[in-house]
Amino acid sequence: MVECSSPFYPDFVVMGAFFSETMIVLRLASVQRGNHCPTCGTWSERVHSQRYRTVQDIPLFGKTVFLRVRSRKFFCDCSSCSTRI
Repeated sequence: MVECSSPFYPDFVVMGAFFSETMIVLRLASVQRGNHCPTCGTWSERVHSQRYRTVQDIPLFGKTVFLRVRSRKFFCDCSSCSTRI
């Protein structure tokens, strides 16, 4: 597996690719080390879980393009915040 950054998706690293006569599938992973809690704004880098989503992008060279994106959920460690994940 070779990881590389992409000028088309600057917040992601390309983890792999699959090509066929009719489609292109790119496996992407987020490069963010953490995120802010949407409720209290506290920064967190402690990963709770990850999930994969598949989205369809615009066609490229007449082929259907799918993005298989790995995103992560983070814990909110602020004791006064009602949000935990």
